[in-house]
Amino acid sequence: MRKYLAQIQQQTDSLNKLPVKQQDKTYLQALIALQGDLKSAENGMNIWMQEYKDDSAKGNEPLRIQYLESEKEKVNLVKTQILQTLQRADSLLLKTR
Repeated sequence: MRKYLAQIQQQTDSLNKLPVKQQDKTYLQALIALQGDLKSAENGMNIWMQEYKDDSAKGNEPLRIQYLESEKEKVNLVKTQILQTLQRADSLLLKTR
C-alpha cells in the first residue's frame, strides 16, 4: 500500500505542477479518492491488529471459538477492502506507466 501511496503522491505532485488548464481534473480527483481509500484500508488493518486479543477467553473453548470466528469475519472484511483498493490502484496507476 505504501508503494501505491508514494506513486499517487508523485502523480498528484506532477499534475499540480502543470498549469491549471493542462491538469486532468478527473484523473486528479480519482487519485485523491484512491489515496483516501488506501489510507482507509490501511487504517482498518491497523485498527483490527490493535484491537485483536490473542489471549481472549483462553480458558473457555466455546467462547474462544466464538471470539475467533468473529475476528475472522472482521479480518476478512479488512482483507476484501484492501484487495479491492489495491486492484483499483493497479488499474488507475497502470494507465500512467
